[in-house]
Amino acid sequence: MLFSAAPAWAAELKFAVVDYGKLIQDAPAGEGGLGRARNEFTPRQRDLAAQQAAVKAREDRLEKDGATMTQEQHARADKELRDGARDFSRKQSELQDDFNARKKRNVAPATHAD
Repeated sequence: MLFSAAPAWAAELKFAVVDYGKLIQDAPAGEGGLGRARNEFTPRQRDLAAQQAAVKAREDRLEKDGATMTQEQHARADKELRDGARDFSRKQSELQDDFNARKKRNVAPATHAD
């Protein structure tokens, strides 16, 4: 039985990494929160970029070597790719949620009691 070089779902696999440092820098929040937010999100963004590169390398390997892999090797590589992509997507979503929550806290209008 012949396998395609990459599974059909991999053709539609798309990744995007948001530059949270740039978003925070451009945000209308005060300068005090800028440094804290940059310190909080930049390391996570770097981790996501590294994870994205690892998933892409797995995808490239499966595409390149898929035709010569045994059925077991192909299945294992395919599972690793799916698991990595799922984990990346989850972490990216968590980072986006955390960033949005931080942005709301920093931009929320202050309430004053007269």
